[in-house]
Amino acid sequence: MKNINKKFDNEYQTDLPLEVAYLKECGIRYSFVKVVDNVTVWKYKKTEELGLALAQFWKRKQKNING
Repeated sequence: MKNINKKFDNEYQTDLPLEVAYLKECGIRYSFVKVVDNVTVWKYKKTEELGLALAQFWKRKQKNING
């Protein structure tokens, strides 16, 4: 079997202001912001708290889409 050495990215990134606002409401602050090709990108340290908040955000978003 081939040994594949993959790096784990310790950061989560988003370019969705609505997602950033939701995470802020949850008390989760971004680590830093950068602009890539004129698009603002917010970076977050991956934590369990972030994962749970994102799951809730996307669950609510999906619920709103499906009615």
